[in-house]
Formats: sequence, C-alpha cells, structure tokens
Amino acid sequence: MVRSKNAGPFTLTIDVMFDDPADAVRLHADLTSGTLEPALGPVAGEDVRVYLDETAAAVKLSVGRALPAGSAGDLDLYGCQQHVGVLAALGVPLP
Repeated sequence: MVRSKNAGPFTLTIDVMFDDPADAVRLHADLTSGTLEPALGPVAGEDVRVYLDETAAAVKLSVGRALPAGSAGDLDLYGCQQHVGVLAALGVPLP
C-alpha cells in the first residue's frame, strides 16, 4: 500500500507499506541510494528524508513541498496524490 498526505504546510509524507519486512528494507536501500529520487518530482535531495520501520514493514518519506499547501499554484492541497510517482517507479501498474 502506498499513500501520501500533508505533514504540515511545507512537507508531504509518503508511506509505503509491505507484507514482508525484507521488501521495506530493499526499498529503503534504493531510496537512500537515490535510485527513486526522480519519482519524487522537483525536490532537492536534501529535502527528502527516508525512514525505515522494519517492525511495521514500512518506509516513510518526508518530502519538502515545492509550494506551501494552499498557496497560489498549489494543485494538491492535501498532498493525497503525490504518491503516484513512487508507484510508477516501483513498477505498479497505474489505471
């Protein structure tokens, strides 16, 4: 399961949850090596923080928003559509 949401007006959080903790460990390694960074859109590398929780078999990304939530030009106030790039990078077929 992959989902995204606001973590305040300047940060998005993207959660990627697996059935197997080993999958979370592999994704964490890819993300920390910069492999999937292009999937996150126009954010600088230092604006992406990656957290691994093996117990929950999950990876959490905190990503700086290009524009503050709700400001002029912001197209996703709640940040609920920002996970699509990660889905595509993971090879998940999109509808």
